[in-house]
Amino acid sequence: MTTPMRKLRNYSIKPIETPGFHNAPLYIRFKLRSGKLGGGNHFHRIGAGRSDDIQVYETPTDVFILCINTHLPYVGLEHIDKEGELTGEATNVVFLQEGSVEEVLGEGWEKTSTPEMIRALMEYMQ
Repeated sequence: MTTPMRKLRNYSIKPIETPGFHNAPLYIRFKLRSGKLGGGNHFHRIGAGRSDDIQVYETPTDVFILCINTHLPYVGLEHIDKEGELTGEATNVVFLQEGSVEEVLGEGWEKTSTPEMIRALMEYMQ
């Protein structure tokens, strides 16, 4: 049985000027309702670009941040374990670009639903 995912709506994404970075990295802030990390605001650096379509979903134990750029093309999935330690970084990351995107998600991948993309990319996380 597949664990249901729900879209996380209570989050914000903004760049934070950081010494050593030419382009300010993006940070996501969100609040969780469940898990060991539940009940508070969480702040994580993400690997998304400013022009990416960013979607955030959660399960009872995980948060998934999907970054899509159809123009370059690439997709990235970042995973945060809600039962793990709060580090400010994703627990697992997978990034695919150009031909690898179609190879993994199939032709017409741009029309694939976000939960379907997340589940497909989860297979490539270590």
